[in-house]
Amino acid sequence: MSIRKLTVEDFEPAVKCITACFESDEVDRYLSHCDGRTEAEARKLDEEIFGYIIYAHLMNGLVITIGDFEGIACWMPPGKNMDDWWTILRSGMWRLNFKFGAEGRARYFNEFLPLLNETKARILGPERDQNSWYLVYLGTLPTARGKGYSRKLVEYVTAMADADFLYCYLESSAFENRAIYERFGFTYKDTIHLKRSEEPIPLEIMVREPNPIIPERALRKPAIKADSPKLQVQHVEDMVEQRSMATAAKI
Repeated sequence: MSIRKLTVEDFEPAVKCITACFESDEVDRYLSHCDGRTEAEARKLDEEIFGYIIYAHLMNGLVITIGDFEGIACWMPPGKNMDDWWTILRSGMWRLNFKFGAEGRARYFNEFLPLLNETKARILGPERDQNSWYLVYLGTLPTARGKGYSRKLVEYVTAMADADFLYCYLESSAFENRAIYERFGFTYKDTIHLKRSEEPIPLEIMVREPNPIIPERALRKPAIKADSPKLQVQHVEDMVEQRSMATAAKI
């Protein structure tokens, strides 16, 4: 199954795919299931949030899919982001300020976005922060799990990152995903929390060095849940061949 790069013509099916992939994601629900919204109202807000995110990545980043929109990944390339005013204006992300209620607005604009930006800069440092690949979202549909699609969506970009000797960065909202990302060469760095709900929502920070040597323990298939989303792999992948190239300096 081959990877396909998406364009603005793929906008609607891309939004439908990513919304379905993250329907039960804790971070997604943290942002949309507040301000007294019903399940239907929260679902509609989810689609709008993902719509702006997809469009911003189509404009300024990279959106790829596999199969008939069975999996999707949103990557932000080195030197790019979706927070600049031109991207916010053209993608329509500014409208989110009016879509959220008071609590949702505080969670998204005052907590979520600043925390992600500050953490990425802290973990990578100023130079690598602007010169790395950022895996913003990765997901597969329930019907597509266990087929190795997530690995292909990741390695499509990590191959380019290795060629240019660049780091890759991600946040994951599911602890079970750590073992999966380790098999792609990522290393756990830190855990941050979203704290405006009754129970704090954790996000694990992981970094992939160029041409990593994957530890043997990471190649063993862990016993994990099959339904864990964000950023996000929802299934255990096929075995990843251990790389033999020398590792770069540790962050």
